[in-house]
Amino acid sequence: MSAIRVQSYLHKGIAAAQAGDAQTARRLLRKTIALAPEDEMAWFWLAYVADSSDDKIFHLRRVLEINPQQQEARSALKKFLFQNGVECAKAMNCLQARAYLLEAAQLDATDEMVWMWLASVADSQAEREAYIAKLLEVNPHNQKVQDWLAKLPSKQTPIIDEPASLPNTEGTQIAAENQALVTTEAAIDEASLAAATCVQTDSSLTAPGNHPVIETSVADKWVCPFCFTEAKKLPPICAGCQAMVSLADIDLNALILKADKRLLLRAIEQYGNEVNLAQNHTALINLGLAYLNMGMLEAATKYFKMALALAVKNPTFPDPLQNLLENLKVYFTQKAKLKNQVQKVVMVVDDSAIMRKLLTVIFTRRGHRVLTAASGIEALAKLKEEMPDFILMDIFMPGMDGYQLCKLIKSNAAMDSIPVVLMSGKDNFFDKVRARVAGASDWIMKPFEPQALLDMMRKHS
Repeated sequence: MSAIRVQSYLHKGIAAAQAGDAQTARRLLRKTIALAPEDEMAWFWLAYVADSSDDKIFHLRRVLEINPQQQEARSALKKFLFQNGVECAKAMNCLQARAYLLEAAQLDATDEMVWMWLASVADSQAEREAYIAKLLEVNPHNQKVQDWLAKLPSKQTPIIDEPASLPNTEGTQIAAENQALVTTEAAIDEASLAAATCVQTDSSLTAPGNHPVIETSVADKWVCPFCFTEAKKLPPICAGCQAMVSLADIDLNALILKADKRLLLRAIEQYGNEVNLAQNHTALINLGLAYLNMGMLEAATKYFKMALALAVKNPTFPDPLQNLLENLKVYFTQKAKLKNQVQKVVMVVDDSAIMRKLLTVIFTRRGHRVLTAASGIEALAKLKEEMPDFILMDIFMPGMDGYQLCKLIKSNAAMDSIPVVLMSGKDNFFDKVRARVAGASDWIMKPFEPQALLDMMRKHS
């Protein structure tokens, strides 16, 4: 029955698309995909009726995920990627332009115009030269390309040409032949302008500190290297994709791994391609951040170190990066020490959820496993299932207090050898005496330093 509904929605959706009713077509095709997420034809026709180039790109990518050999989808996707890349380059949004154009180059490495525009929006002289080399591999005898190369800006004579107007490239037939979006002459003039505005001069390349990390060419704006969300200044977390983007604000002990994994994987591919073509400082930083947001700290460290090596000529720039690398070194050292330690099972009994969470963090960060209970009854139930190596409990709890629970544990032959430490917010001599009488191994007053608690656990277990 479900297969019949899928076919019905699909055929009706295609018919609506062919009739020019894009809104109805989108509604029916989305119903098709909800029932059959891997239906290649539904995704292809959704791209056909999409009302923006970004939506077309998204749907065509999905087609190629399902069937990488779908040539019509490959051709159409390259067309829209190139179109968006050119538009971004003209708007001086070089970071996003490179993302679109690099993906287009992956789909067709023989397209001269793609490599020409990539050279125009390159982030560094070395990267630009790598793209030019690719361009000349495709067609070393194109005289118009040779003329364009002669016009590219250098540090002696930067070029700023008046841009030629580009003809309208909007089209509705995705399956149509992939026609050129611009004439070669117009594209050459436009690309020369993009090169003048996007490519850094040699002097700035030798001093990475002259431009901020993960900046685009859009003045006074920060643009996310993963989702391209814009902000007035660099935030700790991107509001668009939830990725950690500020080197100075990363806490390795509290990593926030909420970023969209698909965006991160795409970024890893994009910036990896840039790095393979030429050692690019910004691409290396972005690649390291992508791996960091994936939780892959070893890979992140590798690319951060490569980025730092490119920044050694400017001692004022690397501070956030150098600090992060030092923190990563400490993190890996602590992790190695924890591996060598014998993991212990700790039970925390406290009616305060905040206290249970705090104590759990203290012990788990040191490599121990924590069992928690909010009451004496819950603790006894869990003790029947698993025996901890150490028990830490609050004295004052509703129902069964810590003294009573401790007595029950110590009166059970199977559990009497487990060290029990009682916690209290009062420094009362009689409370300490009652703790000893109940059989507690020790007593600790709140608030306490985490290290004091860990030392007490090592002492008794």
